Amino acid sequence: MTKLKLALSLAAVFALGNLSGMALAKQIAKRMLSPKSQTASLERRFKDDAKRLGLTPSQEPAIREHYKALANDILALREDTQNKVRDSFKSHASQINALLEPHQKEIFHKLNQERLNRWKPLRDETR
Repeated sequence: MTKLKLALSLAAVFALGNLSGMALAKQIAKRMLSPKSQTASLERRFKDDAKRLGLTPSQEPAIREHYKALANDILALREDTQNKVRDSFKSHASQINALLEPHQKEIFHKLNQERLNRWKPLRDETR
């Protein structure tokens, strides 16, 4: 009986550790992927660079604009990449769909819907 309790306790500890690790990873991913986080990261980088370079008050505004332009470029690249990935998945799905039997198409559609539903909360929170 003692061995069983010990085994169940260990299993519970590992399960809780796994769940908390997954929750933490999800929170970190949301933070890292958000456009707000990207902009804040580049603002911190600008401040650090300005301090280390010893920028003069007249240099700071012009250089800050370059950092803002970089942030905008990165956000545009991310959006473009997301669109290309989405288009690739759509193309992939239509190519696969063309090769499937009707009952397989239904299953394939359901699988894709399940995957979309799993990612939807994360996608919505990072926008």
